[in-house]
Amino acid sequence: MKDLVEAMPEWLTHGFQVAGGIMPAVGFAMLLKVMLKKEFMPYLLIGFVISCFLTYSNLLPIALVGVALALISYNSDKDKAEMLAKIAALKSVNAEGDEEDGI
Repeated sequence: MKDLVEAMPEWLTHGFQVAGGIMPAVGFAMLLKVMLKKEFMPYLLIGFVISCFLTYSNLLPIALVGVALALISYNSDKDKAEMLAKIAALKSVNAEGDEEDGI
């Protein structure tokens, strides 16, 4: 790997250095593009507070907490959608099958 890096031209390694320097800003911008919705703001704030105040050697524990929270939210939303679909199906069956006289 060392030989490969040394064989690269200077302009290419400089380009990689510049790209590596702006990579955190691009990642943060992508995160904010997704997270700046009112339903996701609590998760963004929780992750920010955890990452600011905890001492850690890597971000893997915080990422795993984020994945767990995302799965909880996803499953909750999926359950709500399934329940609403069942309610809508029951309402359509009652609307078609019921012939009440209004009394």
